[in-house]
Amino acid sequence: KNGRGYRCQCPGHNGTDLSLDVALGNSGKLLTYCFSHQCSFVDIKNSLNFNYKRNNVTPLRIPAQKKPNPYNIQLLRDTVSDMYQTDPTPALDYIRNRGINIDRLPDDIGYLERCYFSPGVFHPAMIALIRDVNGNIVSAHKTFIQDGYKLPVKNNKRLLPAILPGITNGCAIRLSKQADTGIIYLTEGVETALA
Repeated sequence: KNGRGYRCQCPGHNGTDLSLDVALGNSGKLLTYCFSHQCSFVDIKNSLNFNYKRNNVTPLRIPAQKKPNPYNIQLLRDTVSDMYQTDPTPALDYIRNRGINIDRLPDDIGYLERCYFSPGVFHPAMIALIRDVNGNIVSAHKTFIQDGYKLPVKNNKRLLPAILPGITNGCAIRLSKQADTGIIYLTEGVETALA
């Protein structure tokens, strides 16, 4: 047992050490990661003759009685609209101060000069859009910044309020156009992914 899952020998490379983490994700998807040889899910599945099909996974179902929160929908719309109309240079400066040398931010990363922090308190923030599997924007992640660095307070990273309970399950911040390679890279945060 390892955290929320299990660690075992990886059949993808006939490993003898405990190098494979296996767990169920929040949406019921089987997740694997081989620390030794970075074996793909397909390699692991094929070595086990495991018949796994995506349509066998139970999709996230939001109860019918749950209705989208109109205030949170408008907040998301306003955030996206304002982000695309604001010069992103301060967010780019923040990324560069983290030692990441990029010429421009990805399309789904932007900046707001005045972003809600707490009642009556607003701070500048880098905004990262969160998209579902179909590419729809469902929320946004806020990293509060000051003078090119993270705002020196507790909880300086937050999500916008959800428009529906559980809507961000299975979603991601996309930093590049989706390729047809079947490979997805997971990282701890936006800054790590850009590095």
